[in-house]
Amino acid sequence: MGNTTCEASQMQINSLPGELVIWTNVEREHEADMNRWYEAEHLRERILIPGFLWARRYRSREGPRRYLALYRTDALDVFSSPAYRLAFNNQTEWSQKVFTRLRDTLRRVCTVPHAGGVGTGQSGVLVELPLELPRDVKGQLLADLRMLPDVAGFHW
Repeated sequence: MGNTTCEASQMQINSLPGELVIWTNVEREHEADMNRWYEAEHLRERILIPGFLWARRYRSREGPRRYLALYRTDALDVFSSPAYRLAFNNQTEWSQKVFTRLRDTLRRVCTVPHAGGVGTGQSGVLVELPLELPRDVKGQLLADLRMLPDVAGFHW
């Protein structure tokens, strides 16, 4: 019986919207090539995978990593789909070259159970929270996010 509950819970998680979050740096002499690669090849390649909804990139004004890429999918299990695995396991020559130049990369795949707002903005704030938050703290944070006047949208 325990496995059935576990499997049902995993199915619910896998059906939530998914997001791939990648923070990275690149050496300055390779920055222009990396940006061309993202715009000319990589974003388009990923967004054409069935289940991908959008992709966005940001450049940090300050902080330990200058670049952030976000990829939203309609469900978490898109990241284990045959189409995604095919793309992930068959990187182009340009992709392989760019990957060797990235530094301090953090990659996270997660669910997005909460989202709000009316759109997207031109800048973002990324906050990494502990995996387990007390229910009352989580509820208060979500309520506070929904009340911020200058936030076009958020996803948690």
